[in-house]
Amino acid sequence: MKRVALINYGGGNELSMINTLDRIGADVIFSSDFQKIRNCSAVILHGVGTFAGTMEALDKSVGVDNLMNVLDSGVPFLGVCVGMQILTEGGLEFGNHEGLKALPGKTVPIKDAPMLPHVGWNNLKLTGTDCPILSGINSDMDFYFVHSYAVDLINKDLIKAECTYGSSFAAVVQKNNIFGVQFHPEKSHDPGNLVLRNFLML
Repeated sequence: MKRVALINYGGGNELSMINTLDRIGADVIFSSDFQKIRNCSAVILHGVGTFAGTMEALDKSVGVDNLMNVLDSGVPFLGVCVGMQILTEGGLEFGNHEGLKALPGKTVPIKDAPMLPHVGWNNLKLTGTDCPILSGINSDMDFYFVHSYAVDLINKDLIKAECTYGSSFAAVVQKNNIFGVQFHPEKSHDPGNLVLRNFLML
């Protein structure tokens, strides 16, 4: 299995992700050192927190420009929760903030949500387009979500799976080497482990 860099920027929930990656046999480094990160065969950006706070913390640690270079390098990249949201052009959480601009679109509040945040288990609706990290995943499998915002992409073909909470929102996205999941795979038991294994086999 590939050596994977888990980006260290103080985003929280690191230990849970590290333990999960260790459990599935990944060779993982936890670092904000750009040289170490770019020498890995895959990169994961986990996330707990706000859009703007995450962007600021990343700029102070690995550096936003360096992170954009990683995204452009062709190395498999996985954004988790807010790590997925900041891949968009911008986010509307507590203002209007610039993102990493890897995915055309914005991060916006979940529409028609009965209550926010959306917390708990929910299943996916696959869109019918192939996505390698969803190999073996079906609609009977539940994943764990904690969020109030979701990505609204201009190109809907980039959405590989949706989830419904009030309205439908993008739960899994892919643009070339760049993947994003709105749920927390490290908290989603066997289905989450499968998604991470699929990612690390790319």
